Amino acid sequence: MKKFNELILNSLGCFVIFKGMTTIKEVSKLAGLSPTTVSNVIHGRTTKVSKENIKKVTKILKDTKYVPNMGGRLLARHGSRLIGVVMFYEHRKELNVTKDPFHGELIGALETQIRQMGYFMILYTTKNYEECIKVSESWNIEGLIILGSSPSDTRNILKNTRVPTVFIDTYLEEECEKFYNVGLDDFDGGRQVGDYLFSTGHKKIAFLADSKNPVGVDLERLKGLKKSYEDNGFVFKSEYYFFLSYLEKERHQQLSEIIDNKILKNFDALFFASDFYAVDSMNFLQDREFKIPLDLSVVGFDNNLLSKESRPRLTTVQQDVSKKGELSVKLLKCLISNRLVKEKIITLPAKLIERKSVIKRK
Repeated sequence: MKKFNELILNSLGCFVIFKGMTTIKEVSKLAGLSPTTVSNVIHGRTTKVSKENIKKVTKILKDTKYVPNMGGRLLARHGSRLIGVVMFYEHRKELNVTKDPFHGELIGALETQIRQMGYFMILYTTKNYEECIKVSESWNIEGLIILGSSPSDTRNILKNTRVPTVFIDTYLEEECEKFYNVGLDDFDGGRQVGDYLFSTGHKKIAFLADSKNPVGVDLERLKGLKKSYEDNGFVFKSEYYFFLSYLEKERHQQLSEIIDNKILKNFDALFFASDFYAVDSMNFLQDREFKIPLDLSVVGFDNNLLSKESRPRLTTVQQDVSKKGELSVKLLKCLISNRLVKEKIITLPAKLIERKSVIKRK
């Protein structure tokens, strides 16, 4: 058990020997102030505390290596300093969510910003909104950041929680006073991919994602591609959309069937909803003796580490994942402190990144 003995000079000029973990009562004795005043400084409630006393208490907290008792904070309802990051992830039993570079980068960005804010992060994956509400209430969460919730789950969360909440990459058709979101212009990203491929001589572009009926970001990217089809004088047909399983074995079986049935001969480009699926499929196709991009051009979405390390290097759409995390935490901080929010819906720009997985067609 970690203990220490330190000689500390209190506010009266006397030396005090302190053993073990410091308590608020001990800090108040050293400072010659009431426990309430010390507690107010620790918890940031300093509007009625003099600058001199704030400085005195802060120095003693530092000298004694004071650590707040989180259990006590929860019991006393003084504010847990906890931010819940909830990821809606229906495949959590089969897959580790952090293996996807997009999620890994976003979680890292959120943790950094939350720590700098002076809070602690709780990460939780769920398949339904009831679990999300239960977690926030059980842990006295001060704020929630929610990723990937469906429109119906989003509505239920907003209806059933009073905790300040910021969403990431969530789409609601209707306006809602309590809805705050940080996302990407996914529609424009999909449109940029279509325009680029048509401008390089491609005529039939397939879209591939891991949902039979795409929603959210995948749906917006698909809508953008369809708009590009229309703007370039083509028609996107339903058979141009392919569902891919999130499970590798099933996904590769699907790709094998597409190859064996010679369906890929109908297309000259494949646009995947994420770099993760684009790189995995590109590797599988090359193992089956497809030449990328000579036989098929391939485009992903995210511009993560996989796209830069793949061979050929993947043409993709860049999104600033770290910026999403940073802005989400800043927005949540405003909500927690009841500060005015100038922009409830923040939409970051998408940017096409040209690499080597696309070839110009004649």
